[in-house]
Amino acid sequence: MVQMVKQKVIKRSRLKALSGLLGIILTITGWAISNTEQLDPIKKVIAPKYDIAMGTWRNMTKKDFVLRPGDKGFSEMKDLFDHGRRTLIPVEGQQLSDAWLQIKRLHNWDITQFKTLDSRVSMVEAKPHPVKAITLEIQSSNFRTFTVPSVHSIEEGIQSFYLKTPIFKAGAYIFWVGIAIIVNVINK
Repeated sequence: MVQMVKQKVIKRSRLKALSGLLGIILTITGWAISNTEQLDPIKKVIAPKYDIAMGTWRNMTKKDFVLRPGDKGFSEMKDLFDHGRRTLIPVEGQQLSDAWLQIKRLHNWDITQFKTLDSRVSMVEAKPHPVKAITLEIQSSNFRTFTVPSVHSIEEGIQSFYLKTPIFKAGAYIFWVGIAIIVNVINK
């Protein structure tokens, strides 16, 4: 009887130690994931849309490029532009055009096509080096055809929307699961 009690205590302490170790490993892994945007294996698992969106943007910088539903990268660009129009804030001292205000008020901007009308390299006020800029025509089923005269530096938006946010969320989730396990082990 005493032997059985000792065995249960030993099993419980081993389980507690293993659980604590798992919690520590998850905590470190979560922290590492949320701080490693450049590791391709992690990026491919946690943020698979990032590479698709970047490749699509590179294609969009070619004059007369057309992107339609069903094309690789269409849904990524549609989601990115929809997010952008919802979070669009005018540059200080400027106002949004009437068209942008109307688009911003749409419940759902149903984009049906992107077309690059012009592609160029230009200097942008906030950048110390020339950047690719395009004139983009956007067609939708619930708004008139809309032309954006200068779309540039979209790589930053892609990185934020498709890479940094998902990696941070995944890392934070794993980190806090690890912390919860450790707290649970300590309180037992």
